[in-house]
Amino acid sequence: MYEYNALAIYKDKRLGVIRCGNGFTTEFSAPPEFHGMSKYLTPEDSFVASIAMCFILTFESICRKMRIPFISFECECKGVLDKVDGREEFTRVIVRPKIVVSKNLVKIEKAIKLTEENCLITNSIKSEIVVKPEIRRSDEN
Repeated sequence: MYEYNALAIYKDKRLGVIRCGNGFTTEFSAPPEFHGMSKYLTPEDSFVASIAMCFILTFESICRKMRIPFISFECECKGVLDKVDGREEFTRVIVRPKIVVSKNLVKIEKAIKLTEENCLITNSIKSEIVVKPEIRRSDEN
């Protein structure tokens, strides 16, 4: 069993500081649409970013274990915030991994499927997760 912690401290005018247990510290705000400030980390951005980060790290781990090389990998996530029963929540997250490989397309597809099944963050949330991978060979334009 592992435990992770964070301490959020309110500063002023919708601005705060978050200190993570691993030593990372940054300021945060609400997003501008919720009367916060732009160019700061937000809880909403953190939620979506945590999915993208976890998806990449899970994919890399699976590829390493399966000995599947890849040239590049990026993962764009889009969270849809909506009202459900009068409350706001993320109802859907679209995960768009983009992978460039030189070979092993079938193995990469299997690695993406295993990533979907094993991503810690997506397994921990109730939002609908839609994965739309784009796999491209390096010799394609």
